[in-house]
Amino acid sequence: MASATIKLGVIGYGNSAKHFHLPLIIAVPTLEVHAIVQRTPPKPDAKPGEHCTIDFPKAKHYDNVDSFFLDPEIDLVLVAVGGMHFEYAKMALLCGKHVVVEKPFVNSSQEADELVELGKRQNKLVTVYHNRRYDGDFLTVKSLIQGGVLGELIEFESHFDWDDPGWPATFEEKYVPGRGMLFGLGAHTADQVLHLFGRPDSVFAILRSHRVRGSAVDDWHTLILQYAGEPNGGVVVTLKSTQVSPMTKQLRFFIRGRKGTYVKHHHDIQEHQIFSGTTALNPKLGKEDPSRYGELTTTTMYDESFQREDRSGRQPRYVGNLPTIPGKWKGYYEDLAQALLNGSEFQVTAEGARDGIRLFELARESAETGRVVSWN
Repeated sequence: MASATIKLGVIGYGNSAKHFHLPLIIAVPTLEVHAIVQRTPPKPDAKPGEHCTIDFPKAKHYDNVDSFFLDPEIDLVLVAVGGMHFEYAKMALLCGKHVVVEKPFVNSSQEADELVELGKRQNKLVTVYHNRRYDGDFLTVKSLIQGGVLGELIEFESHFDWDDPGWPATFEEKYVPGRGMLFGLGAHTADQVLHLFGRPDSVFAILRSHRVRGSAVDDWHTLILQYAGEPNGGVVVTLKSTQVSPMTKQLRFFIRGRKGTYVKHHHDIQEHQIFSGTTALNPKLGKEDPSRYGELTTTTMYDESFQREDRSGRQPRYVGNLPTIPGKWKGYYEDLAQALLNGSEFQVTAEGARDGIRLFELARESAETGRVVSWN
């Protein structure tokens, strides 16, 4: 791009845009909030947080997408409104704009394939907001695996559980692709695992509804992914999410290898911090309190600064609470800006997000048939 600043246009001004995107975007100097689509006009007594014209008075306000897409100054479009991911992403690309789509992407792998190919034809970047790649716990897990600390992996279990969050009660009970917890919280765990290990050889899934018995729209899932080929041959990956979890310390990761085991509780802290008013420029954002660190057990001493020797078993083990790498959701937009300005590679690709959608399709096929399904 010729300009040193990327002009961003945002479609939607709801919870997603206000809490998960814009607080991070405004902290990246090379990104400018140029325009926002919010269909409703501002009330005369509108307060901060209620309308984009109050929160971003310098940005253009559009009340319809047709006029928005005709704005020649918009370089990058953020689709942050539900139900129209595919349609708005396609319109953005046809209008010659790069596009970020809220996770999990679109409702089918066929739609994802179409956007991938259209992005290539238009020579525009298509990406998905998989900010959980920048969670502190995931960055820690990635570092352990890439550093060989756990050795050959035997099993990898990833949870994204909530204790009675309330919002599953808003689910509609007729299933259409895109509805349910699998497409919601499952998008986080699926993307992380596909990023680490790639496509599995097979998928087995169980989907349940606990808020309404017999509903086709899931609020609980367990997926078992098997890997046979190198370099991940033998590892069994389990992805789980539930809304029934009466615990104060939700399990996040349980990873066991030949050289060590890592157990992590608690969700990444950034969501709570942002909703509590912590800005993306605050150095505390993403930093965990030591009480939240995960436990690392290894067969040989890894780090004397936090591990102690344990001789309670047949072989000595070295145990301690591993400091969590600070999370940095802002890094998603920093890396994206660098990719657009300098042509550097961006790790969150549309092709990778497409595989997440395909995983969900295979999982539902497995759940409906009760069979293990090969990747296809």
